[in-house]
Amino acid sequence: MDSQKHTGPGVRAEALTIPELEQSKATVLNTLASVHSRRSYTFASNSFIAWYVIGDSVLYHPLF
Repeated sequence: MDSQKHTGPGVRAEALTIPELEQSKATVLNTLASVHSRRSYTFASNSFIAWYVIGDSVLYHPLF
């Protein structure tokens, strides 16, 4: 029997790094033709990345 623990398809064991997130953002931005779409996606992805990074640090540094 295989003793390795398997996760579901597409599930990563480790957290994404900021360079990985930025690369994903750039890949999507390169597919958008509209200036408005680029601006909106940039805002949304920057907000997500900030939330993702802060969320990680909040777990390890409680406020109280």
